[in-house]
Amino acid sequence: QRHALLGQNGCRTMSSAFLLCAVVSCLLTLGQGQLGLDTEALLEELSNKVAALEDKVQQLEDAKSRRVAFSAYVSANSPSIAASHGADIIFDLPFDNIGDAYNETSGEFVAPYDGDYFFILNLDVSTSFGGIQMYLNDVYILKADKDDPTSTHVSASIVVAMKAGDVIDVRHMHSSGHLDAGHDSVFSGFLIN
Repeated sequence: QRHALLGQNGCRTMSSAFLLCAVVSCLLTLGQGQLGLDTEALLEELSNKVAALEDKVQQLEDAKSRRVAFSAYVSANSPSIAASHGADIIFDLPFDNIGDAYNETSGEFVAPYDGDYFFILNLDVSTSFGGIQMYLNDVYILKADKDDPTSTHVSASIVVAMKAGDVIDVRHMHSSGHLDAGHDSVFSGFLIN
């Protein structure tokens, strides 16, 4: 017997088949004449409502199974990583990687589903750091650099419509300065819908 969890309060509903059988049993026990109702029409209406509820439960289960979210930072094996024009920035230590869409070896995020995705970068950098670029399937879509030469942070965020199999990666924009390793240099993203 299948149960579906509904709501945050932990309430459970009986399976739709069990519920329908219970209603049919009650109607047959009471008899059409005693109720004064058209039993067949009532059963059809109840059956349609149960089918609609089953569809909604399936949609919720599908949405839950499509969860995609990651957050990763640059490991502190060395205190800083020298910028190299066009080189991928590898955020090699994931805090979390729900759905396994982020590859900490290549630094690439590969969309598992069609949808809208949100990405955010927050980097701790040297004052001479030249900036970063984000690419979708090797096409430049976002740039972030420092407007203030004394700044030591670069941040950027974007919403991207992606198809399953599309790839996002982050690269150095110039060969100047360095990126600090550790929890201050983080790349995150998640599926919105």
